[in-house]
Formats: sequence, C-alpha cells, structure tokens
Amino acid sequence: MAVELKVTLSESAYDRVVRLARLRRQDIGETVARFLEEELPIEGEEEGVTDWSEADEAVDQEIAAYHRLHSDLWRKYPGQHVAIHNGRLVDHDADGLALSHRIYSRYPDTFVLVRQVEAQPERVIQLRSPRYIQDAGQ
Repeated sequence: MAVELKVTLSESAYDRVVRLARLRRQDIGETVARFLEEELPIEGEEEGVTDWSEADEAVDQEIAAYHRLHSDLWRKYPGQHVAIHNGRLVDHDADGLALSHRIYSRYPDTFVLVRQVEAQPERVIQLRSPRYIQDAGQ
C-alpha cells in the first residue's frame, strides 16, 4: 500500500533531490520514495540512529531568521542564493553551487541555511507516489 505525502523542502534540498533523480534516471517522487526506503531504519533496528533534534533546532532557527529577513533579502537579492548563519546573512551569490562551496569550506561542521530568494519565502512541492490498485475482479 502506498501513501501520498505532501512535503515542503528547502531550495537546497530540492536541488539535491533533482540532482539525485537525474543521476538515478528516476522521477523526483520515485527518487524521494526510494531514498526514504533505503535510509529509514526498519522497526527494531533503530540502534545507532542519529538524534537530529539539536540539528533540527538550528535548522528551525535559521529558517525563522530567513523568514524574518525575507522582505529585505527579496528587495536586495531577488533570485540570488543567500546563506543565513546565526540569524544573519553571511554571504550571497547568483550561483548557488559557488555559494555552497564557499559556505561549506568556511563553516564545515555548522548548519548554514542556503536558499534561493524567491517572491514567497517558502516553495510548496507536491510529490505524487505511484499507487497499486488491485483490479476488483481478481
């Protein structure tokens, strides 16, 4: 049985999913579904699973900062990629990959939000999952 799920992804996560889908020659929904199947622990095998609760707090704080800064970012850097760290803008670039490389070299062990500045602060992406429907005659 398959379940349809609506997920909101950051721009950088979406870009990574698109790249992975191209590498695997799959559509985006199939790529996300297979990735989750491969990565999520099976019941009873949770030992060794990383606790992301602290990382989640850092992500939430940077996303909140991005929302707080969004109108100013949109006015100054529309369409560009920005990096938010400790609640403030630390870098920007029209080339998201170049920005990511700089950020990862400057902040190797720290979460930094890298996101493209669009008119709305969040992009909603709907992923459809294929569903197997058994023929009623079988």
